[in-house]
Amino acid sequence: MVAPILWHIARVMVEVEKVRVRYKYGTTEARIYRDVAVPEPALAVRVLDAVLMLILFGAHLMYRKRLQSTRVKGVIYVPDFQSLMQSLVVEWAGELFPSTSTRTISELIH
Repeated sequence: MVAPILWHIARVMVEVEKVRVRYKYGTTEARIYRDVAVPEPALAVRVLDAVLMLILFGAHLMYRKRLQSTRVKGVIYVPDFQSLMQSLVVEWAGELFPSTSTRTISELIH
């Protein structure tokens, strides 16, 4: 019973050490804040935005910018991503069952 617990503790310590090395913990190069400036999109993304602008009337830009703000320079910031997903669920919750909303509208008309 002691051996599995020691194995799990050793695995956790290896992960802790990886994170300490990755973020240079305890050195002068340690980062306090994460990157928040989203880099300018590539030419292919801008061309795709122009095409989608004609089809979706620009509605896609809001979602792309919100998604990009959660992944800056290839690093996903989990709290921002979780709050984005929660806000999307709340935003789209009313659109999951369009039959109920159209039924109530048709009831109002009659």
